[in-house]
Amino acid sequence: MGTMRNTAFTLIYIMNNVGAAGPIITGAVALKFGYNAGFLVAVVVLLLTTLPYIFLNHRYFGDLGMVPPDPMQPAERRLLAKRLLGITAVVIILVGILIRLGWLTAKSFSGAVGLIGIVLPVGYVIKIVRSSKVTHQEASRVKTYGIFLIGTSISMLVSGQATGILSLYTLDHVNLTVWGIHLSAASFQTFPAVFAVLFGTISSQIWGKLGPHQPNDGLKFGIGLLLWGAGPLFMVLPVSLFPANVKVSPLWIVIFYALIMAGETFTSPVGRAMASEVAPTAFMTQMMTIFTLSQAAGSGLSAIAANFYTKGHEAAYFLVIGLIAIVWGVLLIIKNRGIIRKING
Repeated sequence: MGTMRNTAFTLIYIMNNVGAAGPIITGAVALKFGYNAGFLVAVVVLLLTTLPYIFLNHRYFGDLGMVPPDPMQPAERRLLAKRLLGITAVVIILVGILIRLGWLTAKSFSGAVGLIGIVLPVGYVIKIVRSSKVTHQEASRVKTYGIFLIGTSISMLVSGQATGILSLYTLDHVNLTVWGIHLSAASFQTFPAVFAVLFGTISSQIWGKLGPHQPNDGLKFGIGLLLWGAGPLFMVLPVSLFPANVKVSPLWIVIFYALIMAGETFTSPVGRAMASEVAPTAFMTQMMTIFTLSQAAGSGLSAIAANFYTKGHEAAYFLVIGLIAIVWGVLLIIKNRGIIRKING
């Protein structure tokens, strides 16, 4: 069952990345007609790809997922609504005061959002393991799964460099003219999706062939984190070897994406599959939410880490981020059997 679950989530991972042409199309449109047109194309494509879900969802899935396993009682819903209103009011008042005092800047706001992104999944996990609806065994499995949630956050810390710091590096330090064709920095965002589909297809075939003889989830996830870490460590080379005024080959960026997407092929399907596997009966849907929140936590870490990026110290920056992923991956590989035993109860 575990191997079939991993294969299913690998297929979902592949399908999530089939829109590989999106960034290069929108980037080309933006260069020719402006960013407004580029964003408009992205919105239209998103709407068109949403239509099949709207019209075919009930036909193929019926009422699947419509009935929650542990529905909230009316009193609980009223209490939740009051709390949400109270929290929203406090946040609005606090933001208004900070703006009035001039303390809310783009940098401080980014840091605050990053911190919230880190706190939310941690608080959610604590809520679940302490719930009276969760058995001791279920709580133990969720706690152990926390190791993978941290790994997911680390992987998103690395991924955040691709969409932030590395995009700026690509714009300023990469030769964007290849064979007489001028590329936009946005076009490089196509490579992750292409590699995701390619590596996802290959890995699903390999796991299908190996069947019960494939590596366990802990070993897969650890190997994936090593590849995630290899990406920023690889980028230490061009920022160290070439002066700032030299335009480097775009192959450096392509190889970076190849490494981290190979890592994601291991970590993303495994992380999602395990979330559904360890989910307590009363929190089945919420565990998938927690996995997504762990990704948001990684994006929050990336936003905070970006504050430490300074010109002239790029090598040290990429080195530290790469080593964080490598260290966590090595720990998972060393402890993989014990971790999976705890997960399996």
